[in-house]
Amino acid sequence: MTPDDSERKRAVEIGKEGNTASWTEVVSLLSHPAASVRRAAASAARKLMAISGDLRREFCISLDWRDLENIESVIEEKLSRYIRL
Repeated sequence: MTPDDSERKRAVEIGKEGNTASWTEVVSLLSHPAASVRRAAASAARKLMAISGDLRREFCISLDWRDLENIESVIEEKLSRYIRL
């Protein structure tokens, strides 16, 4: 297993856990040189942002009632403006 694999797996784990306390770790993985790690971190970020309004505000991502049905896809689209996937 390469270091990139372990970091990608960690991002996936954070997303599955839904533990918003791991937010700073996710943010650091969003700028990782490996695209697979960045994609996994973006997925985790999307999941954590769906849970926490405070995290959405950190990226200035606002949602209105029409976004709630597809919250994760809306967050992914808005998050992609800030990071390179």
